[in-house]
Amino acid sequence: TRYISVTGVQTCALPIYVPNDPPVASPPITVVAVEPRISAPEGAAVSFIGMQNGATVPGPVRLYFGVKGMGVAPARSEVPKTGHFHVVIDADTPDPDLPIPKDDRHRSFPDGATQTDLNLEPGLHTLQLVFTSFNGRSFDPPLVSKRVSIRVRRRR
Repeated sequence: TRYISVTGVQTCALPIYVPNDPPVASPPITVVAVEPRISAPEGAAVSFIGMQNGATVPGPVRLYFGVKGMGVAPARSEVPKTGHFHVVIDADTPDPDLPIPKDDRHRSFPDGATQTDLNLEPGLHTLQLVFTSFNGRSFDPPLVSKRVSIRVRRRR
């Protein structure tokens, strides 16, 4: 999916002209309004609580989320210096200028949750926290944790 940052939201089909051929409509392009990023307070940081890089853990994996210098509030709650968490699983850090994808590799906690249990397959996994503002946008600068590598062991 590609996003184009403009004011307003609309879907349109653009004609493609080829010399000596009649006009052909292109596939629809979705244009998404992207709200400006909010400044993060100086010293704000996010991290997993109690999860060590390189740890071997049983499934389901219990994760605790921590934020320093800010508070946690549900999405769309315009409370200053608050936000909500996303967990990135086995994927790169999302581009801070684009909306975070909504899929199995990008879990959102818009209700303001500060912990979760993940059912991950046995084996190696990477996890990273992203803390976003009330509108789901990354702060400026982005508040992301260090990436943690874990090994999930098989259940007995």
